[in-house]
Amino acid sequence: MQIEVDQSGKIEQTSLDTVIALTNGVKYTLLFKKKDKREVEKYSREIGFKKLYPIIIFANLVAMVIKNSKATKAVLIDTEYHGHNNFIEKIIQSRLKAKCPKLRFGYVGKESNSDTLARKVANKKVMPNLVINSKEVIKISYGNKKKSGNI
Repeated sequence: MQIEVDQSGKIEQTSLDTVIALTNGVKYTLLFKKKDKREVEKYSREIGFKKLYPIIIFANLVAMVIKNSKATKAVLIDTEYHGHNNFIEKIIQSRLKAKCPKLRFGYVGKESNSDTLARKVANKKVMPNLVINSKEVIKISYGNKKKSGNI
């Protein structure tokens, strides 16, 4: 089976927690709580990333899950943000550098192991491997970017 990544609760859905799950041979989950998502959304707007922030955050969280899981096989990432796969791939590759496995994008599906695991974590039936807060997400995604103009 190929390694798959799926998301439960999109980044921009700030009334829901987001879970990124990686499965098949390796299992790893990351939880990004709704309270922290709202803080990141506010910060992203203040620095001018109003429209791109969900894609940037998603890509950085996926990179973190791949890195922490130590996945080395090709990874299929569920297409969450249509038309932005190349941008997401570039962010992930820049984060993982030489340790980046081959990335593919496509339909993971509701019956996949990663979707099932993500839902279980979201419904608090399974504990996540990592809970990440807003300060960590901002640092990972934006570095030391100052609040300024619009992008």
